[in-house]
Amino acid sequence: MLAQELSDNTKAAYLSDWCHLVEWCKQENYSVEPVQVQGVCEYLADHEDTFKVSTLRRRIYAVKKVHEMMGWEDPTDDKLVLRLLKGMARRKGTLKTQAKPADKEDMEEVVLALPDTNAGLRDRVLLLLGFRGAFRRSELAGLDIEDLTFIEAGITIRLRHSKTDKEGKGMYKAISERKRNLQLCPVYNTNRYLEALGRTTGPLFVGTSRGGNFLSNRISGMSIHRILKKHLGNDYSPHSLRSGFVTAARKLDIPDYQIQNQTHHKDIRTLGEYYRPESIWEDNAESKL
Repeated sequence: MLAQELSDNTKAAYLSDWCHLVEWCKQENYSVEPVQVQGVCEYLADHEDTFKVSTLRRRIYAVKKVHEMMGWEDPTDDKLVLRLLKGMARRKGTLKTQAKPADKEDMEEVVLALPDTNAGLRDRVLLLLGFRGAFRRSELAGLDIEDLTFIEAGITIRLRHSKTDKEGKGMYKAISERKRNLQLCPVYNTNRYLEALGRTTGPLFVGTSRGGNFLSNRISGMSIHRILKKHLGNDYSPHSLRSGFVTAARKLDIPDYQIQNQTHHKDIRTLGEYYRPESIWEDNAESKL
């Protein structure tokens, strides 16, 4: 319940921002009564490329006010949340509003250069599946081994939870083999990764110890964010894999409906927002006049 001293417009704004975060938390299985620090951090990381910092600050303030009114411990005062907001403001001030699409050739060079360690193998699979499957970071983090079905053509991956699957019916992505270069084959490397994991159930992407051994804990969306920036650079985010897939596919003149089959965009017109050539000289009508 919102405080009586607030105006109706202010209460309506707080309620809208609060509901947006609550809906996301429920989709990602984070508690909302109260919201936990980890949930706030993951929410910010998941929306950094979608909203302005001012919008995210307003939503965090709404979380703060609701927790104060309910007598809950305020997660937004945590140092981790404050550092994350500060870092986002710094990046937004120097980088483009939208994350840079991952270039297919550059990403493959990064994949080939990864060390043959447990962490290197995990990151190789993360990059290959993330790009070729046009995954969101929350979708990658939420994958379980049981969601993967190996068939002759490759891998069918079931998404139990997705941003566009409001009813929770489940969605699927197809990952095909790349036989010409096994080091870049998502199917071959996923098989190697599962053998190294040594189990057939539980989270697909997990952390590693300082000694390089696999842990049992599922990595978070924020961890995926850090992994991508570590290997691709600060201009990139996990959303770069998804936008990079669309950009690469459109450059090959692949029909939008086929791209949509992998990205699961509800509105095919949204694909145009993902296709961002690096130069105004590309796909420019002026040169064709």
